[in-house]
Amino acid sequence: MSDEVDITFRCMGSDVRVIIAPSLLAGDSTPQLAAAREAMGEAAAMMRKSGVDPAAALEMLSKTIFAAPVYQGYGPLIAHGRFTPAGFRLPLGLKDIDLVLQTAAAANAPMPTASLLRDRFVSAIAKGRADLDWSAIALGAADDAGLKESR
Repeated sequence: MSDEVDITFRCMGSDVRVIIAPSLLAGDSTPQLAAAREAMGEAAAMMRKSGVDPAAALEMLSKTIFAAPVYQGYGPLIAHGRFTPAGFRLPLGLKDIDLVLQTAAAANAPMPTASLLRDRFVSAIAKGRADLDWSAIALGAADDAGLKESR
């Protein structure tokens, strides 16, 4: 498998050629989807600290304003701390975020959210969580809030 994808398309009467890392095209390896997992982790930590059931709240959100597969699929896993079996392990998420950040650096395009996510992946792996699903980056928010780990 190639390390890059070569795409040519027509734009305003001209051919435009784009060569891009597959990680930028794959659905589950984009910083935006990882950011959604981080946001759910932060929300779940705040809810737990406030005495609110994160499972019920994340379920409501995933059926209303955030009715999207990433919230519907990962919300319950994060709320209940179910990070095994891993569908996509943390080191693979780190690899993809690193590829995105390398591409962004080459284009001089800052991606501060992706940088934060990279730190979450590195921290989770350093804490011995490498075998967990990459949604376990949500545990970083629980750690920051002083909550006991859910696994």
